[in-house]
Amino acid sequence: MRRMKGVVACVLVAAAGWLAWGLSSKGAPEVPASAASSQPPVIREARRVEPDGREARVGEAAPPMAALPPSSPGVPASAASAVLPAAETMADARLHGERRAPPIDPPEPAAPRAEPWQVADPVAYQARERRLARELDARFVTAAQARLGEQRAALAQLQAQGASPQDLAQAEDKIRHLEAAQAALISSGAASAP
Repeated sequence: MRRMKGVVACVLVAAAGWLAWGLSSKGAPEVPASAASSQPPVIREARRVEPDGREARVGEAAPPMAALPPSSPGVPASAASAVLPAAETMADARLHGERRAPPIDPPEPAAPRAEPWQVADPVAYQARERRLARELDARFVTAAQARLGEQRAALAQLQAQGASPQDLAQAEDKIRHLEAAQAALISSGAASAP
């Protein structure tokens, strides 16, 4: 019974592959003559990868999406998707990044892993944890100082624009809370003043 399931699964996979291969080898669908003038032509391109890793093109081909400027003359924006199939544009985005995506902020540096001797000694491990907490608090105090400058500038801008009393009170409240948190960390000795 188990062998029969394996054979059936292999046959289904082979049939799906044959079907997908047959569909991809048919080329571009036929376009009616009335729509031929309004749509850009679909250009298919065959590619092969050389042993040294570079990509070789076979036959007449369109330039890859990276080579096309965002607004190429003669290439309408709707034609960008017709130049390359979706799988190729996704592979290109995976390798080179999506140009429309916002930049990703670098991740916060992770704390170094505890050494085996620190894990084995509870006193050393607690000292390590206290040191890491002090470093985190010091980073907060430094970041809060920069943020306070931004908040004060925003408050001055709101006052100059004649903002509503609610908006002014909200901005002042943000500054008050940030100053209180910063002062609490400094007074507890967890972090030093900037």
